Amino acid sequence: MQTTMDRATTAATDRIEQIFSGPDIDWDQIYVTKDDSMALGTRYQLIYSALVHFIALKKDPGLADRLRQQLDTIYRGLVDPKS
Repeated sequence: MQTTMDRATTAATDRIEQIFSGPDIDWDQIYVTKDDSMALGTRYQLIYSALVHFIALKKDPGLADRLRQQLDTIYRGLVDPKS
């Protein structure tokens, strides 16, 4: 039986995969506030996602093949003018 934490983790993982699995970020799924000062909130969403990937890779280096494409997409997003 899945716990609330397991369901939340699964939902977050699914969302990250939807946003970052392609060659480019799915910008429509990135939350942007009306007053997003200098796209700071957008950068935080990318940076924290990259940090989660880094932590996962430290715990299990076997995930590298699966997460490499997502990390590449995140890094490209960080240099995109939208962020």
